[in-house]
Amino acid sequence: MKYRYYLTAIQCNRLYSNFMRNCDLGIDEVGVSIQISFVTNKIPNKENVEKIEKLLESTKNEKKLESYYTNVKFISAEIVEEG
Repeated sequence: MKYRYYLTAIQCNRLYSNFMRNCDLGIDEVGVSIQISFVTNKIPNKENVEKIEKLLESTKNEKKLESYYTNVKFISAEIVEEG
């Protein structure tokens, strides 16, 4: 089977976020609310959902990336192909 996962997140721009932090305005991250969806063969159980959320949140630690994700939350999953 294949499943489509739906998640919400805030996609932050590293340059803007760093600038706002340096201005000492009390703003740590600047971003936009987004919805992420993808298809996988992984069953949407608690372990797999937590792993995906942590992976997307870990983009903040990748300094080479221009943008990163915060506040990643699983919404739902649906079957897109039965096998």
